[in-house]
Amino acid sequence: LGIKNIYDGQHMQWPHLIEQALRANNLFHLDKEYVIYDGDKGEEVVIVDEFTGRMQHGRRWSDGLHQAVEAKHGITPRAESFTLATITLQNYFKLYNKLAGMTGTAMTEAAEFAKIYTLDVVAMPTNRPLVREDREDLIYGTDKEKWEALADEIAKVHETGRPILVGTTSVEKSEVLSRLLDVRGLKHNTLNAKFHEREADIVAQAGRKGNITVATNMAGRGTDILLGGNPKYSALQELKKEGISVESLLPEEFQNALSWTVPRDVLLQAEVKFDEMIGERAKKYQPDCDAEHKEIIDIGGLCVIGTERHESRRIDNQLRGRCGRQGDPGSSQFFLSLEDELMRLFAGPKIKGLMQTLGLKDGQPIQAKMVSNSVERAQKKVEQRNFDIRKNLIEYDDVNNGQRKAVYRMRQVFLAGMSRGDYFELENQVRKHVREEIKNIDKLESVTDKTRFSARVAKELSQWVDKEHDAEISEDALRDISCEEAVFRLSQTIRSKIHGEKLRESVNDRIDNVVQASLEKHALKDVERTETWNLTEIADDFKKAFNHEINPDDFPKGQGGIEHFNTLKQYLLDEASKLYKERERIICSDQDGELLKTPGGRPAYGRMRQLERYLLLQSIDEHWKQHLRNLDVIKGSIHWESYAQKDPKDAYKKKGHEVFEIMLDQVDLEVVSTLFRIEVKFEQPEPRRAMDAGAVANKPAIGTTSTAPDSAPAAPPPTAAQAETRRQMEAASQGGTGSANTGYRARDKKKLPGPNDPCHCGSGKKYKKCHMAEDEAKAAR
Repeated sequence: LGIKNIYDGQHMQWPHLIEQALRANNLFHLDKEYVIYDGDKGEEVVIVDEFTGRMQHGRRWSDGLHQAVEAKHGITPRAESFTLATITLQNYFKLYNKLAGMTGTAMTEAAEFAKIYTLDVVAMPTNRPLVREDREDLIYGTDKEKWEALADEIAKVHETGRPILVGTTSVEKSEVLSRLLDVRGLKHNTLNAKFHEREADIVAQAGRKGNITVATNMAGRGTDILLGGNPKYSALQELKKEGISVESLLPEEFQNALSWTVPRDVLLQAEVKFDEMIGERAKKYQPDCDAEHKEIIDIGGLCVIGTERHESRRIDNQLRGRCGRQGDPGSSQFFLSLEDELMRLFAGPKIKGLMQTLGLKDGQPIQAKMVSNSVERAQKKVEQRNFDIRKNLIEYDDVNNGQRKAVYRMRQVFLAGMSRGDYFELENQVRKHVREEIKNIDKLESVTDKTRFSARVAKELSQWVDKEHDAEISEDALRDISCEEAVFRLSQTIRSKIHGEKLRESVNDRIDNVVQASLEKHALKDVERTETWNLTEIADDFKKAFNHEINPDDFPKGQGGIEHFNTLKQYLLDEASKLYKERERIICSDQDGELLKTPGGRPAYGRMRQLERYLLLQSIDEHWKQHLRNLDVIKGSIHWESYAQKDPKDAYKKKGHEVFEIMLDQVDLEVVSTLFRIEVKFEQPEPRRAMDAGAVANKPAIGTTSTAPDSAPAAPPPTAAQAETRRQMEAASQGGTGSANTGYRARDKKKLPGPNDPCHCGSGKKYKKCHMAEDEAKAAR
């Protein structure tokens, strides 16, 4: 590297890069932890799931590890991935009020279910008696002896005609066995992450007489291998040869249409018809499959062979469970060696000493209940170790969990103003009121979602929203629509109003926090002397946050103490409130300085609310990502606290809380300082993007220039996301927060939305697919 000391500050990135390079080169192996997949984007490193054996497309290792593995194989490294959110599966499941599950292998994990989830595990009896023969493990001295004996056993069983399923632990080992079988001239199918597209074909015929299937864990769980073959699969292949598919059964007008344009009911009819054709064709294959099924049962059923014990007994039991299903006969057996990872770490020396005591020759295995029990005890040790790791991880994640919930609750307020549950409750209240008004005014006995109502009802509902919720929706927006549509529009209008109020409240909370933080830093409220208060620094902090100079000499006079502290705080908050109202007026005004109005004549603050929403979300998201990285760094070094006779978990909780408080302070300051530095600029409107009645001729655009010469943070440069947000702010400038249009009304042709813009009715559909034809027809009249 040509570096004298990699721990110098200027080379601080090198230790991390070297560590990741060493991990990629020595601890991560091709065809075990990952495969090289040649897809549409060229060669890429794809992670293989340890337990299922399947490729995990879209998943990437973080902290530069994936890039190191790509460099190892000469593949162009892609951009490093960053953690946007993190949660343990255990805490994720605990977010649900009720938990339940069903699996055939839960009994071995009963203690963990009880400890982590406080759930009991109940064993249900099988539908039919289990007649599978689970044979004792065969243990060999070396891997070479094991693989040779395994290939010989497969050849021996194959001669009887029994179908064979061989389970391996990795892609690499499945290919090793495949080559051994090729040498012996045994025809077989290989199922692993490299051939996942053939999974359905291989599994469907794995139960045929004389078939040999070599598979990773892909075939070890969730697969139903039918003895004698699957008649429906044979029928499907026949239909494929004839060129018959679901698409070919669609009506002629949808034959060449894009899939998403085909109506769901039309597609469903074609699928039902295709399934019926498969069922009809399968009848002619059923007798042959039944006869072969009986023949295989007579010779012993499916033979399952494992090439290595997994770390968990649960996965071994899943592999055994592929045979002996629904009362069928079958057998299972594992071939092990002392060089297997599990044996080498936990049971190797003991069993090796036993083999030497018995004087076993090379190639001669041990097969005894005592030895199998020893292997099972080794698995229990590994399971306990893994459980301790998971439990330790949960204890650390519990610190993150409280912070995570707090941040997500905050984001929900920024995004929508209320939770889904609160919105459903609001919608139900609105629905109840709308139906009562229709019954009372239109004198109807019953009202359904499809019921239409009179103009009198529309007027009454518009007035009700104004009076009860201080929100605005025009009568025109409620005319000639169904009860269901009226409920939706009213609910969206009310939610939009509530959302705007909560956004304003959130920003004012942050203003309060910024002022409080500055005072706590420079004014000791417990000290009765103002000489110790640094009023100049307080004024400087105020300028950095609010882009406005104040003179410390104008501060209220006092002798210090809590009362004077509160008086000074109120003074600063009053000044900030004046600046906020002025900022709100500037942002929500036209180029002549006139405040924008809604169609009903109210001040339109939608542009300010949308800007606040954007700033709050952007800031909390960016700082939360950085916070997660900070927690990872703390977690990686917190074990050193044990040398100071401190509990690392307690130290992690304390430091985690400290950095979380710092993050929240940074969010508060960034939101406030950016909001008070944004300028409004005006540009000529696009012909079809002119705003509604009540808006100005020239539409505003939110700029991001700072007006202060100091180093206070300025807003980020415009991005694609910001451009979209800007468009939404302009659309929402008539009131609300952009999520609901509160001015539903007839529009003249010059002010209609563009064909691909959201429809003015608030449905969320494109205008051309919603009210475009209707509005153009009205304009023509």
